[in-house]
Amino acid sequence: CCLAIMARRKASPRSGSGCSVISQARLFAAGAKLGRISRALRYLAMIAKQQFPDDPNISDTLGMVHYKRKTFGLARNEFAQAVEKKPDVPVFRYHLAMALHGEGKKKEAIRELKEALGKDAPFKEKAQADSLLKKWESEI
Repeated sequence: CCLAIMARRKASPRSGSGCSVISQARLFAAGAKLGRISRALRYLAMIAKQQFPDDPNISDTLGMVHYKRKTFGLARNEFAQAVEKKPDVPVFRYHLAMALHGEGKKKEAIRELKEALGKDAPFKEKAQADSLLKKWESEI
């Protein structure tokens, strides 16, 4: 697993590039079971957030780790930071919408999802976001 590899390399908050840290954390979180997600969170929070506190991609990745742990409020905070720094990146708004919906803030989630879908920039989850919007609007 990534943590074991990083431990063997003696990774520290000062080692590695931001892209490397993001990639490793995303890969780890994507394939991790819930028990391991806590370690991914600590890993990402310790290394990436300390070294790159203003990077919206790191905020988005950390938000996704929180989201997978179902800590939607923490996820929302991270996604909101990413959106604040890069409001024109639709995937950040899509992730924020998912966290808001997880918190039960359905109207806010729909608003963010519409913002994400209204952007000209493509994102790979666009079809899924469109389906979610239809589903969520039918639930209100």
